[in-house]
Order: sequence, then structure tokens, then C-alpha cells
Amino acid sequence: MKKIHFLQLIRVPNSENMMKRLWGSFAILALIVAVASGCSGDPPPENAGKTAAELNVTTDKADLKARLEEMAESGVKGSGMAGMGESIERLRASDPALADELTTLLAQLEAANSESQVKSTARQMADKL
Repeated sequence: MKKIHFLQLIRVPNSENMMKRLWGSFAILALIVAVASGCSGDPPPENAGKTAAELNVTTDKADLKARLEEMAESGVKGSGMAGMGESIERLRASDPALADELTTLLAQLEAANSESQVKSTARQMADKL
């Protein structure tokens, strides 16, 4: 039969464990304060005074241009084509003429068979943005 020591029967708080718990609690509290202090809710200065629609159009243009420039560099359509028509349609509200031009070029880009055609058409579209 195994002998059991008296201290094994009762739980005596270990000062090392208490220190670990204290530092862990402090770390969690510091993290909460750091996260909460970054939530001011004020828009960045460059977005001040702009409506949500204006911000979305700007984001759509920047996203569309980035995807087109990538295609113009690589010559590969790939996943960059996904949602491009929808992005152009969202631009229609702010600039219908640009959206018409981009829609025409998008049809050419979709029909492009060679790498050079993809590069050329994607570059034309990116330059318009």
C-alpha cells in the first residue's frame, strides 16, 4: 500500500502558482485596455466629411485598379476576374460614362485568349481608373 503524506491531502496554495495567476490576470487586463483604447470611433482625417457611398466607390476603384494592374503585369486573368462586373456596376452610380467604357473593355478582357491581349486590355482599363 502506498503511503500518503499529510500535505498531499490538503491543498496548500503554492506561491509560484499564485504569481503565475497574478501575472496572467495582469496580462489579460493590459490586453483589454490596449484593445479598448484603440476604439475611438472617429474616421481617419482623409475620410472626414465623406458619405459611405463615396467611400465605397473609392474603395471599389482602388480594388478594381489593383486587380487590373496585377493582370496587366502577369497576363493571367485567373481569380481577378471574379466580381469585376459587379465592381464596375457599383461605379455606375457615381460615373456612368466610366462604367460604360469599363464594361466594353471588360467584354474584350473576357474574350482575350492570349497573354498579350490580357495585358493590353487590363492596362487600358487600369489607366482609366
